[in-house]
Amino acid sequence: YGRMAITHTSDKWNASVYGLFNGWKRIADYNPNGEDNLQYATVDGMPSWFTINARAGYNFSKNLTLQLMLENITDLNYRYFASGISAPGRNLSITLRSAF
Repeated sequence: YGRMAITHTSDKWNASVYGLFNGWKRIADYNPNGEDNLQYATVDGMPSWFTINARAGYNFSKNLTLQLMLENITDLNYRYFASGISAPGRNLSITLRSAF
């Protein structure tokens, strides 16, 4: 599992395109006495997955920032390993942050 990113940062704005990923875990590799949550696996195990994500921010001033984030751009259905909950689909977040 892991994260790979390409990031740019300047005084006024920042941007990042990144991928989150997890490798395949075969049924033979599951621990029968562990917390692998075997009941959520397919007959072959837990499939690998890779998501593509992007985020950007713009600093209008020292006290005002706009941030945009688009996660899971390809709208992949995936589940974090040993989790019984599928991750959300495509997600757009817009944030306006102010400090005073």
